[in-house]
Amino acid sequence: MKISVLVPINEFTPSQIKRLRSLGQVKFIPRRREMSLVQLEKFCRDCQILAADPDTLGGFDKAKLKLTELVLKLPKLKGVAVPTSYTGWIDNKYFNQRQIPVSFVPGYATESVAEHTLALMLSLAKKTFQTEMMLGTELAGKTLGIIGLGKIGSRTAELALGIGMKVIACNRTPKKQAGVKIVTLTQLLKQADVISLHVTDCVGNYRLIGRAEIGLMRPGAMVVNTIGNAKMVDERSMAKALKFGKIAGYAFEADDLEHTPLKNLKNAVGLHNFAWYTRESLVRLADIWIDDIAGLAKGKPQSVVNYVTLFDARAV
Repeated sequence: MKISVLVPINEFTPSQIKRLRSLGQVKFIPRRREMSLVQLEKFCRDCQILAADPDTLGGFDKAKLKLTELVLKLPKLKGVAVPTSYTGWIDNKYFNQRQIPVSFVPGYATESVAEHTLALMLSLAKKTFQTEMMLGTELAGKTLGIIGLGKIGSRTAELALGIGMKVIACNRTPKKQAGVKIVTLTQLLKQADVISLHVTDCVGNYRLIGRAEIGLMRPGAMVVNTIGNAKMVDERSMAKALKFGKIAGYAFEADDLEHTPLKNLKNAVGLHNFAWYTRESLVRLADIWIDDIAGLAKGKPQSVVNYVTLFDARAV
């Protein structure tokens, strides 16, 4: 089995490298950098499993088209494994047509993002991002409203309960969790002192929080958005609410922190997307990625993004 890995070998532990090499003939790129389509085609020629990193493809903005163009030139390809939990850069329609499964890495950063969310909640409450002394508030006894009770949302709920918060949540599908009261979105917006977003990063959830939703929130509410996509919240409406004191604080992650109406607002905390970036999550990411590569190599794909109905596990 010929496997092309689009990250350097030094990003894996010795045991992980051993696992990869046990699967077949493995090639790693010499260093992390964006590669041209010509360079990628030359490196990946004859590969059967492609471990594709979006950075090597030029980042999420370029990766969708470049990955599709690259795969067109790889006639022996049997599967693709990507080291991201975000899958919006995968052209599912194309890979379904080609009957090529694409595996991703869900859940590797659950603990990291949940802890980061709690840190941002505390930062908003205690005003730790301010340089001068400002009156803060305690979170114990306050109500946290979680929108999206998936793995990260559930873990965030556990951490919040641990510091004495009350937790309510709304979820697309029915779900139960100890200590968490399930409510509607409208009820959550009206009742929560702190609101945290943990929904899937997809077009259907864009502008989940707009002017109407902000209008339903309690005066002085705080909002945390670690999804990493500014489109989840109507930033103009949020900026207005922050300026007039309707919202006490908003902490968010986004790629672009310069071209936003939230820039320079003292009660808005904007960070680049690094909630997931910890030593532990990087190790888990690589482990899951290798599991995905192994599944593809053995004809048993796991964590598949697209809806492939046929997987050709022919020997070569």
